[in-house]
Amino acid sequence: MILLTTEAIVPHLRPGQIVSLESTTWPGTTDEALKPRLEKSGLTLGQDLFLVFSPEREDPGNPNYSTRTIPKVLGGLTPACTRAGQALYGQVIDQVVTLSSTRAAEMTKLLENIHRAVNIGLVNELKIVCDRMDIDIHEVIRAAATKPFGFGVEKNVDDRRESPSIALMELLQAKGAEISYSDPHVPRFLKMRRHDFDLASVPLTPETLAAADCVLLATDHDRFDYALIKRHAPLIVDTRGRYQEPAENIVHA
Repeated sequence: MILLTTEAIVPHLRPGQIVSLESTTWPGTTDEALKPRLEKSGLTLGQDLFLVFSPEREDPGNPNYSTRTIPKVLGGLTPACTRAGQALYGQVIDQVVTLSSTRAAEMTKLLENIHRAVNIGLVNELKIVCDRMDIDIHEVIRAAATKPFGFGVEKNVDDRRESPSIALMELLQAKGAEISYSDPHVPRFLKMRRHDFDLASVPLTPETLAAADCVLLATDHDRFDYALIKRHAPLIVDTRGRYQEPAENIVHA
């Protein structure tokens, strides 16, 4: 997709423009893949056209940071590219962190994503250990979350990227289940690169809950009425540990 997009913009390039790649990609993409394609325009990189890698960086649902206040990492193909990128982003971002190369910036984004993936994988592995030791992983997570720094829990956002909820929906659908979802932050499931459901969020009412064979709690948004769900759903599979008291219609997973 990155390469197709790059080739598509080449006919429209003109002197003085900045091309910034923000997608997560392998170190070397900007100088190995984008550079030769952009050079087909006849423009000289670092002189007529400026090429930088500056990865998107956000924390959905965090009220303490906005696009302007989150520092922006940037690496240019040449020093002139770096200066041009810094001048551009500096108009809307409070702090632009310049690096020595596009490859260093690309690796920075990979490190951030890997750090997140490792933490998710760690908790998933720890859950297996806790199950075998008859320890409630959600009790442990709640306790760890009382630490006021260095520990966080992902919810109350509309970010669907890498969401396990989507994988669960696909698995259930593949097994023949008729699925629906309720999410106040995702009113309609817009098509993603690898996932597509022609679905819109359904309201959680006594009628919709009672009509379901099973309610799978995969994301514990604060706006859900958990008492209502417990009262009317015939079966609840709670993957988030939201229900701490045992009940006949609740299964913890």
